[in-house]
Amino acid sequence: MKYDLNVPMIDSPFVKRYLSRLPLSSKKLCEEFYNNGYIIIDLNLPDDLFKEINTDVQKTLDSGSADIQAEHYEYSESPRVFQGWKNSEAIKSLACHPKILDTLEVLYNRKAFPFSTINFTKGAQQPFHSDSIHFQTMPHGWIVGCWVALEDIDISSGPLKIIPGSHKNKYWSYQDLGIPH
Repeated sequence: MKYDLNVPMIDSPFVKRYLSRLPLSSKKLCEEFYNNGYIIIDLNLPDDLFKEINTDVQKTLDSGSADIQAEHYEYSESPRVFQGWKNSEAIKSLACHPKILDTLEVLYNRKAFPFSTINFTKGAQQPFHSDSIHFQTMPHGWIVGCWVALEDIDISSGPLKIIPGSHKNKYWSYQDLGIPH
């Protein structure tokens, strides 16, 4: 069942019809995403993959060739490594994890593909913000962020914070706000 829309199915006026035609497990997943703007899935990843990813991130940083964030975006002493998948098969395998891609295909009713990675060496400790001003598509809504914890997380480690339902807020661009990119 394919719909050729310029908005994701989950944002379309046909979302209720789409949901009614899904198997129950997919329907529940999509309803949760539709209502909250996020879902939690268990990838059942082996511990050795976490170690390999973290080792590869550190090697990239130690090499001096890491593409890291600009200084004015730092919220902690911990650098963020961009595009680590280009130098690490472990990061690439996580970005291409079949359960992630299959879930996104159900949620968006389109074939999903990864195109970017950001690895944090420690919790970012960022305040509430919207990534959509920095990462967006035209038309809006065709990008999704997947966050995978590579360590045990609690409130002291700077975990990801989400405001359920905030995905339904207006998209803002630099132009909307009258600020330079």
